[in-house]
Amino acid sequence: MIDTIIKRAFVPATLVMTLLGTGVAFGQGNVTTINKNSIAEPITLSGTSGGSVDSGDCGSVASAPNQVIKVTERIDYMRVAVEAAGEPTLIVDGPNGRFCLLPDSFSGQPEMSGLWMEGTYEISVGDTSGAQNPFEISISNQKP
Repeated sequence: MIDTIIKRAFVPATLVMTLLGTGVAFGQGNVTTINKNSIAEPITLSGTSGGSVDSGDCGSVASAPNQVIKVTERIDYMRVAVEAAGEPTLIVDGPNGRFCLLPDSFSGQPEMSGLWMEGTYEISVGDTSGAQNPFEISISNQKP
């Protein structure tokens, strides 16, 4: 009986320790590691915008970031842009602060570009109308 209890507890405990040891972050969305060479071709990530949390001026968002980007070295120019129906917003929470980006007047979609320092960036795609829509994030070093 004790052997069965120990075996049943061992497998979940081992799984949790393995996941923690590999850097899997619980409740942090999907993690994408980026360096200068990995964005020569655009990277696209997808998900659903909006959520049940009111972020203030950046609309409703999910309770956890949609994406987590780990930048492993300084990138002199990187562009993160969102395409989504509705009224999408982009929240970037990183080493240099938290930024709320609303759609620009040219494309109608939010984006953030420029110098990105090494660090972890939590990305949330919100919606000012409270709707939830499929989105696609594009990450590249190509200027529009």
